[in-house]
Amino acid sequence: MTTGSLRDTIRRRLDYLRAGAGLSPFVDEGEVDGGAHGDFGGDGDLQAVLGADWQRLAPYVYRRIGIVPSPITARPRLLPASVPIERCGFFDTETTGLAGAGAVIFLFGIAAVRGERMVVEQVFLGDFPGETAFLEHVERLLAEHRLFVSFNGRSFDKTILTERFLIDGRRLSMPEHLDLLYPSRRLWASLTPDCRLKTLEEAILGIDRGEDVDGFEVPDIYFEFLRSGDLGRLPVVFDHNHRDVITLARLLATIEQALAGDDAVPVDPHGVGHLLLGRGERRGLDHLRRGYDGGRLTCGTALGGELKRAGAWREAVELWHDMAKRHRDRGAAVELAKYYEHRAKDYDAALKCVKPFFGGVRKGARALDCDLLRRVARLRRKRAALSGARQR
Repeated sequence: MTTGSLRDTIRRRLDYLRAGAGLSPFVDEGEVDGGAHGDFGGDGDLQAVLGADWQRLAPYVYRRIGIVPSPITARPRLLPASVPIERCGFFDTETTGLAGAGAVIFLFGIAAVRGERMVVEQVFLGDFPGETAFLEHVERLLAEHRLFVSFNGRSFDKTILTERFLIDGRRLSMPEHLDLLYPSRRLWASLTPDCRLKTLEEAILGIDRGEDVDGFEVPDIYFEFLRSGDLGRLPVVFDHNHRDVITLARLLATIEQALAGDDAVPVDPHGVGHLLLGRGERRGLDHLRRGYDGGRLTCGTALGGELKRAGAWREAVELWHDMAKRHRDRGAAVELAKYYEHRAKDYDAALKCVKPFFGGVRKGARALDCDLLRRVARLRRKRAALSGARQR
């Protein structure tokens, strides 16, 4: 939703254009009165405002490059084997709003591993007339990488990049994308209040940023800069973006520690087991076993499913018996009934497994109860048929 002050600013700029004043559509009326404005007299004064760290690439487009120690010391297993670590770009964007018509990227940050160092490049759009040159430089940066690492980038950053590229007549190329939000949820959603990057920094990575901005503040800070020509809190936004891309690398390194079995990293055993098994690493079963032994019933359910798929029936049956007896888990009882009915052909044993959960079940009950009704009826028919065949 457009705020009143922003709507008024847009209206004034359109009025200038309609009047044929020959002014930039991004000039604030303060320029007419000799006041400060976001156009910086045609971009000439913006370099002085930004400081020596920033290099002018084109009108309204600036970049700065920083070098920090790389937090990645071993090749993360989440990266495809075909992609060298040097071709992975850790990226983040700062925008004027949520993805959608009208939202513009004004700051793009991307980091790459270079040996023991990490090179961070940020590209800043000082005013909207420079967007084409801004996107052109971002496009060149993207072309240097094959895999792109983000946090919620699949839903947000990539979407808004695609939109701005399309509007500018370009086509976004991101051959492979690793969004760390999803493995982070697997590993830590049950251990933290939420899975925001800031929360994970504090709770898992042990990082305290100190002065920082929340995402919802960023658009207003940028618009105030455009209106007044004063950097204000914009340097905090620059640092926020710089820290975000470095945190992506730290987060990926910490995920690697978790998957490697480093006990110093707290994890949800169900989540780490799921990630490892998804990569074909049977060590994931050990995490599920430890999780179940620690009282996590979901780990037992997942472990039983994996053992069943692997044909490890003896361990699976022992597990399901334990789950049904100690935790009164109906799902485990049903799995036992399936095993005794279809594999062992022991209908009495199958009925015995579901009997403790069958009392009180009536027609019109919920789906699982209805399944028990049908299963018990079928088992009784099969038992009767088997008994009749024996008597003959």
